[in-house]
Amino acid sequence: MKASVVIPVYNKAPFLRECLDSVLAQDMAGFEVIAVDDGSTDGSLEILRGLQDARLRIIASPVNRGPAHAAAVAMDDAKGEYILRVDADDVQLPGRFAKQVAYLDAHPEVGLLGGAVRMMGGSTGEKRRVAEDAGLRAQLLFGVAVFQTVSAYRTRVLRDHGLRFGDDWPRYGEDWMLQARIARHTRLANLAEPLVLYRHGPQGVSYGRDKAADLRFLIRDVFGILGHPALSDDDVDLHAMAMKVVPERVDAERLGRLRVWLDRLVMWNTRAGWTDDDAMHQRVDRAWDELFHLLVPHGSQAWRAWRSAGGRLDAARLYFLLRHYMRRMKPGKA
Repeated sequence: MKASVVIPVYNKAPFLRECLDSVLAQDMAGFEVIAVDDGSTDGSLEILRGLQDARLRIIASPVNRGPAHAAAVAMDDAKGEYILRVDADDVQLPGRFAKQVAYLDAHPEVGLLGGAVRMMGGSTGEKRRVAEDAGLRAQLLFGVAVFQTVSAYRTRVLRDHGLRFGDDWPRYGEDWMLQARIARHTRLANLAEPLVLYRHGPQGVSYGRDKAADLRFLIRDVFGILGHPALSDDDVDLHAMAMKVVPERVDAERLGRLRVWLDRLVMWNTRAGWTDDDAMHQRVDRAWDELFHLLVPHGSQAWRAWRSAGGRLDAARLYFLLRHYMRRMKPGKA
């Protein structure tokens, strides 16, 4: 069998039928669909059981154990050469399966493949990661290299190295944890075109979570897997800030420590050889650049410290800064 399509399901009844229709309409032969209902209470299991298609297998869990467990159950049972992940509230664009399978057939060195996603629901536009392996390895230090909803795995890589989602892994960030483990054994890639309509909104697993608390655990896990020395609490908090979790109080001293931390990360990569030095420099520079818009509300001391440590104040940022201060000058603004 060419591919196994894995769909963890938990309380996605309003969106599930649209998702399944887009899966079963894919123009590729030789795939099975494994849907794991993770103790849904909203009728999702009944929707699954009401669908008559020989390609669909349903596994029902009597209790909710989280997306990592549901995905692991399905992936353990997969018979396909490739495993294609589908989220139960998203819509697959025509040709997604065929395009990813064709790429993996042509690139046996790649064990994890993703693509861009087109937003719907609470957001619009498109989201994408870089395409090549070196940039994706650098990205793994700052979050997922491949969007989980459009991920495609080479099953042999998972089986040969005993790689799977842990049953006790957290309900948020499990994709980052698995991708870090996979990247130790294979190359990564992304297709540039959108392959999935990604539904953003309150039904998502990450919606409303305490991101800072989640990241403290995830950063330690991923850095350890990638071979980085043990992190101090301050290292973890600084890296969370580099991932756009900015604390309530930001001053020049803290930004100086963050700049030192990012420079240390570059030096570690040079010693360890995790990825290409240019790719790491580019990703660290991007993390620093993207802080600007989050720092402006903290006052001029914060963004001036950012600039003095190498931040680029280009025309777009100057325009953002001007608009920020103009809003503050309006009557009734603080």
